[in-house]
Amino acid sequence: MMLVRTPSPHSTESFFGYLLRASETNGYETPGDILRLTGVVSHRITLNTIPIEGLASVLNQKVEVLQKLTYRTEQNRSSSLKILGHDLGKSSKNAPLRIKYSAFCVCCAQEDGHIDAFWDMSTSLACPKHECKVLTNCPECHCKLTWFRQGLLKCTCGADLNQVAQTKAEKPMIELMQIIQAKLHHKAHSSISNQVGFPLDHFEHVPMNSFLLMLNRLGTFNLQSKKEPVTTDCDAITRAAIDTLSNWPHGYHEFLTRLGNVYIAEKPSAVGLRKQFQQFYIAMFKRPFSEDISFLRDEFVNFGLNIWGNAVVDKKLLRPSESELKQRFISRAEFAQRFNIWKPVMDRLIADGSIVTKQVKIGGIKRQVVDLELSQPPVQSEQVITDREAAAFLGLPVRVIDHLRETGVYQTKPRAGFASSWHQDDVEEFLRRGLSLACKIETVSEGMEKLGTLMRLTLRDSSAKADIVAAAFDGRLSVAGHIGDNLSGLLLNKNEVDLFILKKRVEVEGDSYSFSEAADQTGIDQMAIQSAINEGLLTTVERDGRTRISGESITHFNSKYITLSRLAPTAGTTARKLGNICKRHNIPAKLIARSNGNGKHYVLPRSYEVNLVDLFHAEEKKRKDNSFANRDAACELSLSEYLTNLRATNGLLPRRGGKPNLSDIANACGFDRARLYDSPSLVEALNQFDKEEQARLNMEGFDAVTVLSGYLKNLKESGLPLPLSRGNKPNKKVITEACGLYRNILYTNQNAISLLNDFVQKQTVRSKFKAQKTFHR
Repeated sequence: MMLVRTPSPHSTESFFGYLLRASETNGYETPGDILRLTGVVSHRITLNTIPIEGLASVLNQKVEVLQKLTYRTEQNRSSSLKILGHDLGKSSKNAPLRIKYSAFCVCCAQEDGHIDAFWDMSTSLACPKHECKVLTNCPECHCKLTWFRQGLLKCTCGADLNQVAQTKAEKPMIELMQIIQAKLHHKAHSSISNQVGFPLDHFEHVPMNSFLLMLNRLGTFNLQSKKEPVTTDCDAITRAAIDTLSNWPHGYHEFLTRLGNVYIAEKPSAVGLRKQFQQFYIAMFKRPFSEDISFLRDEFVNFGLNIWGNAVVDKKLLRPSESELKQRFISRAEFAQRFNIWKPVMDRLIADGSIVTKQVKIGGIKRQVVDLELSQPPVQSEQVITDREAAAFLGLPVRVIDHLRETGVYQTKPRAGFASSWHQDDVEEFLRRGLSLACKIETVSEGMEKLGTLMRLTLRDSSAKADIVAAAFDGRLSVAGHIGDNLSGLLLNKNEVDLFILKKRVEVEGDSYSFSEAADQTGIDQMAIQSAINEGLLTTVERDGRTRISGESITHFNSKYITLSRLAPTAGTTARKLGNICKRHNIPAKLIARSNGNGKHYVLPRSYEVNLVDLFHAEEKKRKDNSFANRDAACELSLSEYLTNLRATNGLLPRRGGKPNLSDIANACGFDRARLYDSPSLVEALNQFDKEEQARLNMEGFDAVTVLSGYLKNLKESGLPLPLSRGNKPNKKVITEACGLYRNILYTNQNAISLLNDFVQKQTVRSKFKAQKTFHR
């Protein structure tokens, strides 16, 4: 019996999904009704009992078309599982297929009208297109979805699946689903964004079954490395597999490190890499599918050679193509043999850090291996030279370059020869470093000091001179330039050098200072240092038959005393003035005589420092207040005489914008205009005269229009012409200056503009009338 409606299957459609779609199209309750037409009991259907011929007859389809959608293929009297042409092996027990239950993406079913074969695989956990999690349970009855239901978007309980809320999936899971779907549909992986960092180039060539087996086993071992319980949950295993394959190869290395630590804890006696990872190695690389995932094995060997460092990698483990791989960790004996060095040289290179070693515990025995990635193997010397030749080449004393090498400022490449040898290429590199500190210049400016000059100083210790060079190299001393072709021509900042050398001299001389240095440190006049010693303010020490001032006494002096010559600049005065204040107020300042008899030197106890400065400022304030009072009195007298003269001559205050012009008034009185702002008495006197003048001239209603009107009225009565510009237009600048106004009044004030325009118009009419009258005569 053939169905009424026989829809054709899609090329990538799920076989059971196709039966469900055909059942729904014909109005059946479940696909079981179709199967019963072929004589199959629906609840007993398995991969081995699908009646292809019977279904082809009922659905009016060719057997070959349905055979492409089914999950089993027959070949040479043996059968194996498949999906869309991908071989899935022979075992149905561990097959990555969903047979009993259904799972799919609601959005895809709505858009496509069918369920894709992608959802038949148990590893399909999220939609690669809509980026949502797969629907496996009915949201109403919470039961697992089966293939034997009413329709694609109907549950057996009758619930409508169209309105199911979608749950967002994580980006790594989405990208893995895109890879699986592309592989299932025989498409390239190049369109995948791969933000997670999967090894897509390797994935491209892995068959579907091998790929799924790889995910399952990597995920299982990753859960083991994290000491999580063993599970068959596909979601947990797949997420763990993503963790190992993302951020390739670093994620894989991190997984192997965790797994290796677990294996070492379980079996510490294992020495070789394969023996340590035996369980993982056999499960991954000794199976039929292992050749398909050879990239994992290659990276595993690379991990053992260059990352792990806790096992020996047997050369038998390497393939012929891997025999030239660089090995990161090797034994000390192998390193010495490879570079032809003997034990003393090996020990020296390890001590100076040129060779980096790592101690590993293998089989209960501690071994030292060499890390080739971090080590610097010995290099051949271009030429060995003497220390004097090296010093002459660099322009530095021999003892200085010896000390520079001892302290590591002068750096050498690892050598197989004697440690005391000088190598031409090392010397040239040190010279290059020094000359690169600053550009070459032609002339030496003031404030610069040549390094060669400093090397001729007597510092009584070659290490002090070497430290000057070291300070130039490490930035403690500024290098302004260089002249010549060696380091003696480096030019340093003289002020910085003087301070640096003083510090070095003090160190060399056992924390002691010369008399001149002590004078600089304390502020005591150099001619008064001996008197300070006699007064017990400073103490002396003997250094190689020379008398010097101890650094401890200088520190004590500076904490207890300060000289007035040092205090005076900070207070803005002179030592003589501070000394006079001390006398007037009985402040106990010590007087230290100079040895040349030229006066005495004041030394003040620190406890009186603030008091003395406050007294000085108080006296200065009093003096200035008296000065300001005298100045204000003089200004008041000058302004009074000026205003009295205006009253006597009926003169007017100069004005600007109708207000008294303070600048002109101050200039006429001979003092600064600021006095007319900050002196209340001057302001009051000027305001009083301004009121009197306004009352006298009846200017209480003063404004710009009133002033302009008066000006134009005076012009009319006197018969004087209105000032004109070159274009015979009113000269607004001259007019406003004559009125004591700002010029913008004639641009912004409409009343002033109208007043001026009316005057110009009337004056023009009068001019024409006079011209006609003259003509008739």
